[in-house]
Amino acid sequence: MTTTQADDKRKALIDKLGQQVEALRTSEGWQKWLAAAARFHDYSFNNQLLIAAQCPHATHVAGFNTWKSFGRCVRKGEKGIAILAPVVRKVTAENDDQTDGQPTEKRRLTGFRIAYVFDISQTDGEALNAPTMPVLEEPGREELHRQLCEVVRSRSLELVLSAEANGQARGWFSHDSQRITIVDIFPAASQCRTLIHELAHSLDPRCSGQRQATRAEIELVAESVAYIVGTRLGLALDDSSTTYAASWGADTAKLQSLAAEVIGLAGQLETHIESVMQPT
Repeated sequence: MTTTQADDKRKALIDKLGQQVEALRTSEGWQKWLAAAARFHDYSFNNQLLIAAQCPHATHVAGFNTWKSFGRCVRKGEKGIAILAPVVRKVTAENDDQTDGQPTEKRRLTGFRIAYVFDISQTDGEALNAPTMPVLEEPGREELHRQLCEVVRSRSLELVLSAEANGQARGWFSHDSQRITIVDIFPAASQCRTLIHELAHSLDPRCSGQRQATRAEIELVAESVAYIVGTRLGLALDDSSTTYAASWGADTAKLQSLAAEVIGLAGQLETHIESVMQPT
């Protein structure tokens, strides 16, 4: 492939990425990204969008050699999913960064190249090991509920189970009292979703007043975190009342920023959950 052809392919992929970012402004586009983020948390936000655009049914992707290390082989003729891989080069640091008068070397991002990954459905071979976080299928919500309550307590938050609802809310978080209240008249699965949502609030600096934000923005972040984490735990979230970006008209730059924060908060919450939950 010539340099010009490679540049054209990279430009086409970046154009596709731009289209996917613009689609975040719709409920469908945001939901599509959330589903990808729940499955591909090890990939960057941009690559999550690219994977979802090219292979919506993908569940587990990896590079050709990575699949070989897992004991699986990509089938002949399968078309790779194009993503953007960073190009990092060693450079000599500037004079003010020198140590003991000697130049130092640093690694610097100089661009991106096209790389290809393949979904597990495009491979044959050995079965994969179970994921780190336990995926609980029905039945099992009562145990998940117990463990999530333990996560709340492990973060030094007070947990209150109440039979009285606050309007339509099934739970709420108070930063001032460091308390999560859950309405316990609903099924265990519903309470699990609410617990994850309120835990997301407890991690969000917006809820502590450290940053200004509208209620719509705060709820979008919490519900998006809950979707990603809940999906990884095997919760059915199709009936959750997610507030999507289309409901408050944020621009794409704002949504990109929020999406990156959602990924970060989801990672923090999963770390807390993993510290309490042990695979059986």
